[in-house]
Amino acid sequence: MNTETSSIWKKAFSNGLIAGALCLLVILVGLVEAFGDTDVISGMVTLGDIILLIPVIMLTYSSLRGSIELPKLTMLGINAVIGLISGVIITLLILLGQVVDLRPMFVNASPALFDMLMRGVPLPLGALVPPLTCILAALLTLGIYLIPSRLRSAVIQGALWVVVLGTLRDQVLIIDILKISPIAFVLKRIVFATIRLSP
Repeated sequence: MNTETSSIWKKAFSNGLIAGALCLLVILVGLVEAFGDTDVISGMVTLGDIILLIPVIMLTYSSLRGSIELPKLTMLGINAVIGLISGVIITLLILLGQVVDLRPMFVNASPALFDMLMRGVPLPLGALVPPLTCILAALLTLGIYLIPSRLRSAVIQGALWVVVLGTLRDQVLIIDILKISPIAFVLKRIVFATIRLSP
């Protein structure tokens, strides 16, 4: 029993490391900063945030699929560990960027990117933002996983539609049939608000 428990936590730790490494890849390639100005939900969530958290969500979900029979409290702990470790890895990158100039090797590792990762909160408090964000994403994934499958499917589809519509707003509005007066009015005033989806 102890061996099985320790292997569960080892897997959670390794999933956290993998998620953190994938987050670093996404950050250093420049996807987070490139899509950081594309609001999906106005003032709350950007496409860059979603791209950054996709590894955490995917690794959390994959760990949940293999631990159906575990108590909910254990599942909560596993997800929190995955989120915490991946967030700490992002924080270590930010702290390293304060000490060493990473730009000769990683062009996208700029102060603006680090500020975006800390959501504008200055150090030392800003160092807590990535772990908290990743833990929140992991626990949100757990919450969605635990709801009944029919409702879960609806929630996931709704979230995907919000992301797609928020991201592709400008492309949707240039389609000829959607330029017709009543349709364009509804799309611009209700669906997309003035600039983007609103909370």
